[in-house]
Amino acid sequence: MMEFQATLELHGKTATGISVPPEVVTALGAGKRPPARVTINGYTYRTTVAAYGEVLHAAQGARPPGGDGESPGDPRAPHRRHPRRTDQGVFVTHITDETRRVVLQFWTSMQANDWTGAAALFADGYVLDWPQSGERIRGAANFVAINASYPAAGRWRFTIERLVVEGEVAVTDVVVSDSAVTARALTFTKVRDGRIASQIEYWPDPFEAPTWRAAWVEREPVTGEL
Repeated sequence: MMEFQATLELHGKTATGISVPPEVVTALGAGKRPPARVTINGYTYRTTVAAYGEVLHAAQGARPPGGDGESPGDPRAPHRRHPRRTDQGVFVTHITDETRRVVLQFWTSMQANDWTGAAALFADGYVLDWPQSGERIRGAANFVAINASYPAAGRWRFTIERLVVEGEVAVTDVVVSDSAVTARALTFTKVRDGRIASQIEYWPDPFEAPTWRAAWVEREPVTGEL
């Protein structure tokens, strides 16, 4: 593992990052959104390497995780593997980790049928779009009301089949059931500054496979695993 010391940098009010020296990038090679470990004052967290032009946007503002008074300009000792090489510079960011944490917290509240708790994660101006029906739910109050009023045979259960996170955006594949009805929701969630800014949700319905393509497909249960 290659180690080096760097300075926590501030760009604007909330964008913080650690610039990776070119020689380190050259030595370790390139990769897209590779995993990395960062240590700040003894606190180590897992994250990914990403470049956003010349500015890194960190989800938790200018203070890194474990915020014990560190500020931009202090020397730190991050540890990383396989950093990404770009012409604009390479930065370490914990945006992806923050997005994953918020989205998992959201679905935990949904599983508890705690609509208010889920809505407490929303940013001002939150919207949820259902493109298939052309509907938009605007604001936390409407989100809570529509979930509380939705016809159901019992408690709703939410099972995460898949979660993919890239920067500020997470995509979840969730099975939803009230014991009488089972459906599937594909939700695209955008997280900014630790809050859910917006969601777009699709509800694909199952359908009977047409007979014309039976010779080329399998009719076994499909898990959808990659």
